[in-house]
Amino acid sequence: MKPVILIILSLVCCRLVSAAEDEETLPAKLTKKDVLQLLRTKQFDELDRLAAQFALKVPSLTAGYSLYNLIGYLRSPSSAKTGGEPWTEHIKLLDSWVAHSPKSVYPRIALGGAYVNWAWSARGGEYADQVTKEGWDLFAQRLGKANTILSDAEKISSGRSELYSEWLTVAYALDLPRERIEEIFGKGRAADRDDLRLYYVKARFLLPRWYGKPGDWETFAARMADERGGSDGDVLYMQISRRQAVTEGDDFFKNSRISYERMKKGFESRLRNASDELGELNSFCYFACIAGDRSTARLLFQRIDSKWRKSQWKNEGRFEKWRRWAEESGASK
Repeated sequence: MKPVILIILSLVCCRLVSAAEDEETLPAKLTKKDVLQLLRTKQFDELDRLAAQFALKVPSLTAGYSLYNLIGYLRSPSSAKTGGEPWTEHIKLLDSWVAHSPKSVYPRIALGGAYVNWAWSARGGEYADQVTKEGWDLFAQRLGKANTILSDAEKISSGRSELYSEWLTVAYALDLPRERIEEIFGKGRAADRDDLRLYYVKARFLLPRWYGKPGDWETFAARMADERGGSDGDVLYMQISRRQAVTEGDDFFKNSRISYERMKKGFESRLRNASDELGELNSFCYFACIAGDRSTARLLFQRIDSKWRKSQWKNEGRFEKWRRWAEESGASK
């Protein structure tokens, strides 16, 4: 198992998004608590109905994946402590859902994802050389279980990209042969080439701290965008790059080989179809700032007005600092 610097990068960061990247959510009144209550009371028919309902929604590079939200709610119990309860009971309930719906792929994806989270729970948040032997053993054991579950899920349905994005995380964490990893990624794209999480997971693991070399993930982003072509390719390039920026913060363009100009094209295309225009404006503005594109940032600040997003700027003071920079035509950053 390759040592890691930050445990969260491989799993949680693959799912972290800025406000501009928020995926389509479940109905406002359906919370994680509600979904877990359905599981605890073994209302498996209702879970099946919800999963099928959200799976019918056709996503795109500018639309969300409701099914991910539902499965995400089920990937861990409400109190995800290391070890026994409530994890053991949670796994048992998901097993019961699988048994209740043997021909459905959805409970298996949720169960596989739960084993992934449970594996990280066993490993803990320490540096690799500080993880106990028991922690590593449980980590590998639970990831192996997830691998088996997701393999079985594929036999039921190979048409869900959510299966392969989950499986891709497992494949990298288990350090499976590169050919196998590429096979899983390829199957995911064949199922749905618009599933951004497939690209997010692969780009994350192409960082030098994992399995890549300097420039690998940037080359991957450009290749995926070129294969897609047109404005959709630019949007895909921007989306992958934006997600990776979490590792570098304001020094993103200094420490990566990403083209701001291509990201800019992606933002402009995204804004034409954005369901969350304000979120996109805040995100675009931030990247214009750290790229030194003062004129674009100034125009975007005017459109944002006072409606800044905490998830993008962290606090109002930071937002105002960059706004002042954009308005000072002759100043340096």
